[in-house]
Amino acid sequence: NVRCHRVGIPVDPLCSAALHNLGFYQIAKMKKINVDKYLISALVERWRPETNSFHLPVGEMTVTLQDVSCLWGLPIHGKPIIGKAGATWSGLIERLLGIPIDEQHMKQKRKRGDDDNIAVKNSQYSLNLGKLRERFQVVPDNPVDREIHWHARAIVLEILGSTVFTDTSGDGVPTMYLQ
Repeated sequence: NVRCHRVGIPVDPLCSAALHNLGFYQIAKMKKINVDKYLISALVERWRPETNSFHLPVGEMTVTLQDVSCLWGLPIHGKPIIGKAGATWSGLIERLLGIPIDEQHMKQKRKRGDDDNIAVKNSQYSLNLGKLRERFQVVPDNPVDREIHWHARAIVLEILGSTVFTDTSGDGVPTMYLQ
């Protein structure tokens, strides 16, 4: 069976301008994503990882960045976001989401194998999506601009972790997306 983890943080009208500026307004307003399991199954059977393309009866097909932009309504113009933030993850979370360090629910990816306690060499931390949704379910009464931006960033993180770059667990979003 095919699962879709998108539960979503409700989009408060106060966050609309910030989401437009970030280029995530259209995808944030999507209520339900229908998944055709037969289509997905057929595409999976035709995927060739060595060429990063689908081998179809009519020829080879590759999904481009422009295709993603058209399907999701995400902007692809401007400079790419690369590099690492100079701050600690917990510091970034506190500054960009307003979540105090003692209330952050992060986990570190672990290497699976003989010793499950070995951290991945380039360890990634992720925020718990359930806790993120819970914390940002409602915009506070009479919010200041900073709180509206925190809420908008949380919506974007939730979209990235549950829809655009989801993983098999569906329970976390990498903190690197805050950079």
